[in-house]
Amino acid sequence: MIQRDPLPVACREARQALDAVLDDVASTQTSQQVQHHLAECPDCSAAAGEVKNVVSALRDARPAEAPADLSARLAAIAGAEASDPLWLSRPGDGVLPSPRRALRKGALTGSAAVLACVGVLFTLGLMLAPPLPVISDPGAAADREFDLSLGIGPGAQAVNAVVASAQGGQLSPTPTIDRPGLMTSLAWSRITHDQALSMLLNSVQAQVGYVGIQRVTLSGQQGYVTADVQVAQQPGTGVSVAVLNSSGAVISSGMMPANQGDVINTLPPSAEFFRMTDGGTIAGHRAVLLEGKRADRSLVARWWLAPDLGLVLWNETFDATGQLVRSAGFTELGLTSNMPSQASQVPLQLSKAPAEVASATGAMCTGGFSCASDLAGFRLQSISSDSPHNPDVVHAVYEKDGVCVTVLQQRGRLGDTAAAKSLGVSADRSTVTWQSGGVVYTVTTNAGPSVAQVVAGELPHQEPASMHPVKRSWSGLARLVGLGPR
Repeated sequence: MIQRDPLPVACREARQALDAVLDDVASTQTSQQVQHHLAECPDCSAAAGEVKNVVSALRDARPAEAPADLSARLAAIAGAEASDPLWLSRPGDGVLPSPRRALRKGALTGSAAVLACVGVLFTLGLMLAPPLPVISDPGAAADREFDLSLGIGPGAQAVNAVVASAQGGQLSPTPTIDRPGLMTSLAWSRITHDQALSMLLNSVQAQVGYVGIQRVTLSGQQGYVTADVQVAQQPGTGVSVAVLNSSGAVISSGMMPANQGDVINTLPPSAEFFRMTDGGTIAGHRAVLLEGKRADRSLVARWWLAPDLGLVLWNETFDATGQLVRSAGFTELGLTSNMPSQASQVPLQLSKAPAEVASATGAMCTGGFSCASDLAGFRLQSISSDSPHNPDVVHAVYEKDGVCVTVLQQRGRLGDTAAAKSLGVSADRSTVTWQSGGVVYTVTTNAGPSVAQVVAGELPHQEPASMHPVKRSWSGLARLVGLGPR
């Protein structure tokens, strides 16, 4: 919408020329025309009078003098950082400096530096935090270490080798098992615990060199696992084992010690009554049959012994219901002074803590690991780890009155899934597992759950290590300054 000027053209032209007329700079003709118009137009004449009054007042006003300190005050406002006076500065939206603004700027800069340092330390802590892998099946690992601790003789080592192969998924369950038959009309003789132990210990240290095949059967969640194991040994040396699959191919092999640490009572603690008889022939060799039974007369174990050879020819163990738990024995056995070639063997990894040491090192007993020399009256027999300097696994074996207790300690955290029943493990064996800090503890014993609980009570029970990023970073920084596990 266009708005028109309400003044007539003559009035608008007269008022535009009025300033020049009052300042005596207009031409004579213009001055006459404006004077003529003012004489005829009252409105313009009144407006001209107001302008004359303003001009007269300005001409009569005295000049004002600036304060003497104005220059200094303006310089102070500009600040010491100003390069030009304010009246010479380029117009714009600049901000005048001030001490308060300088302090605020310094505080912001310092805060940013602190935050940057905190960020660097946080990231460094996360990088240095000790790894905590998930330990999803600590019971199976503890069972294997327990068996390796007690394993003496070719049968025990063959069982250990098959357990490792089966847990690695290299063996499949089978519905059929192979066991030695019992002769009828056996003439049994009652013997004492000490007599039975003496017979067994005389049959677990090979007196002759031999090569043979052991048939191993282990019970599990889905039936039995059976495998043949080639074994060979010379007196005073380790046992050579090679696990075969159903096609007869070697799937794992290696040399294993005849026993680890001191020989501990090899009789099951649950066996209270013992008897012996003629065991017939196993793999062409005469045997003495030894049985151990529980207080309720249920069968615990059978051993077919050849004391003159220093060999257990066959061994079977049973649970309280009479079900076979494990079986291992010779199907072939030949005596020889020559060991077979080891060139084609595949390294066999069984223990998670293979490095046995004479005594615990300082590194093995820090960072959440325990190396107690005595637990609930059980004496430390041996201790081993995966590394003597920065271990992730420590395994300790304790003994008292023929009862064995092992403590497996693994750096990590417990998984959420329930583990399946371990292969070839009797219900007579008891385990207790928990997490303390960043270490998963598993106590295993063949003496019953009450003993396992008592021993576990004397070991560390700290709050499980948190996986929260802040706490993980803090643990990493503690590790940096020597206050955490390395």
